[in-house]
Amino acid sequence: MIADFVIVACLLDWRDCGLSYAHIIDGCCGLLRGFYVIADFVNVGCLLDWCDCRFSFGWAWYHYCFHYLLMGKRQNVRKGKGRKLTHNHISGPSLHGRNTAPELTPHIHGPRHLPGAETTSSERVQIGSVAAEFANSTKSNKALKNQRKRVNRKNRKLLLTLSPISLEEATPMSRDETMNKKFSYFSGGVAIPFNDKTEIVYSVKENLKVINNPQFDNHSLGLIYKRDDSLSADILLCPRNDITERGLNKCDMLCDAFDVVLKDPKAKVTIRGNKSQNVRTDVNNPLRYICIGTHVNQGGKGGITPFSAVLENTDLVTRSLVDTFVASIEHLFCAYVSHEEVNIVTKAIELVDAPTFTMPPSKSNPNPKKAKVYGAMAVGVNVFLALHTDKDFAQSAVSVLCRSECNQDEERILAYFAFPALGIAIPLKKGDVLFFNPNEPHCITSRVSETDHIYCVSLYLKSATIGLNNNSIPLTDDQKSVLEYKNNLAI
Repeated sequence: MIADFVIVACLLDWRDCGLSYAHIIDGCCGLLRGFYVIADFVNVGCLLDWCDCRFSFGWAWYHYCFHYLLMGKRQNVRKGKGRKLTHNHISGPSLHGRNTAPELTPHIHGPRHLPGAETTSSERVQIGSVAAEFANSTKSNKALKNQRKRVNRKNRKLLLTLSPISLEEATPMSRDETMNKKFSYFSGGVAIPFNDKTEIVYSVKENLKVINNPQFDNHSLGLIYKRDDSLSADILLCPRNDITERGLNKCDMLCDAFDVVLKDPKAKVTIRGNKSQNVRTDVNNPLRYICIGTHVNQGGKGGITPFSAVLENTDLVTRSLVDTFVASIEHLFCAYVSHEEVNIVTKAIELVDAPTFTMPPSKSNPNPKKAKVYGAMAVGVNVFLALHTDKDFAQSAVSVLCRSECNQDEERILAYFAFPALGIAIPLKKGDVLFFNPNEPHCITSRVSETDHIYCVSLYLKSATIGLNNNSIPLTDDQKSVLEYKNNLAI
């Protein structure tokens, strides 16, 4: 078809009609939809080699084939300083061997809960979700190109280190079955007594497919599950080598630090939700579960409490251990979560100046460092949670810890993290870090063995934290610019 197009073109007087071979190549490139045309394109280039064109064939082939076909680049024109720029989110090689990620639009939320109310708090959450795309629209083509190179390098690394999760032979459980009026729990081994009127208990091994963890054979491999229409992974288990490198498998002192926090007189059982029944523990033991970090104030008070009062009485060693743990999780987040997701979260926090996890100021450290991604963490001892979803803004993280005395074999499974709607459960060993989509129904199971004494720790960033939970705070000029940009995208 292309060759015929060129032959017909040669019959025309180009000087009279004001066209050039670059226009022909431009038109041909718009018809291409796959890599198989590259050979034909080279042949066309040979036919045009005799012509002294204003724009070379190599330039045209690179600009259109590479940017449109290989990178999926969409040409959007924005208002610039006397020139036109093109922009889009930065994409790269897919973790499944093909580019399946869609264009970044306000209609694709990923792990984010976006409220629909027309209030300033809700608008801050909404503009936070497009803050990264707005930032890309202000960058030059050269800056976008350099950024794309970095993204490609990262994606090539992830292709080698993350093994795709197969849902074959998995039997997904319907949401009507698991997210009904009853609380649904999953047993990892330790039996769960329950009230059949308000609760229902499933078995991981009987009702779900336990994913074979490649870490058992190769510590340099992790796991990933990503839908074709998603920008980021719904499930991502970090390779074991990174866990040992960050020292998360040697967590005796960290467990001691969490004990100090849980034993503090100000420490009260706080639940990440409205229903306290969704967290359970052993029958004869008291519930030890607390949320520390930023707190979204409910009721008329509104606003965000920047840090937990329980941390004010802790010693410097405890603070340092907890702070280092958060930094290690965020390091893995930036290393393995997709560039798009990392960029969305960090740009949103920067735009609205959202509070993140931080220690209370002290004499020795009057200006403690803020976390980059997460706002708070939940810590529980020997707990298991009912199946639920969370109204978060970013992918949540979960890790299970225990002392060496109760788990000398670091390859042994301590608990499972269940995703019943997918029909799978991810086995978790000591120190493992799992990132997941909080919009996917999930829960931590009961322990595998009664002899284990485990600490389940999860980190999260609430959407209400991005909105600042205060409608009396007006939007800034920068936020209004992003809101206008978002509204133009929706037209």
